[in-house]
Amino acid sequence: MLISSELFGKLIVLFVKWYVAEVPLAIIQGTRSYAGALMRMFSVTFLLKTSIRPWKNMRQTYPDTGIQIKKILEAWSANMVARGVGVVIRLSTAGFGLLVTMGAVIIGVGMFLLWLGAPLWALLILIFL
Repeated sequence: MLISSELFGKLIVLFVKWYVAEVPLAIIQGTRSYAGALMRMFSVTFLLKTSIRPWKNMRQTYPDTGIQIKKILEAWSANMVARGVGVVIRLSTAGFGLLVTMGAVIIGVGMFLLWLGAPLWALLILIFL
């Protein structure tokens, strides 16, 4: 069974539209979706907003009465250590989340370029083989 030239022309147009417009758009949308999901999974914006809060809200209370320098310094130093631990943990987690997100974006860009470059690679392989 032979295909008419009119039908063949329509198929070529549909294929080119699919290959150049629809699939690259789907790759871009998928990459954006993965990047957004990873940013939400690692809660990067929340971690950055709360970066100087004490780790697990562990706080020492200051003495209520009198000036007790030793107790005040103990509470202050414990609170500063808790905040320091919170900063390190939160920034490390946010940094790791950003790295994973950037990795997903790089993979998405690579897929996009491979998709658009595949015909060129196929042509080069046919020419040089």
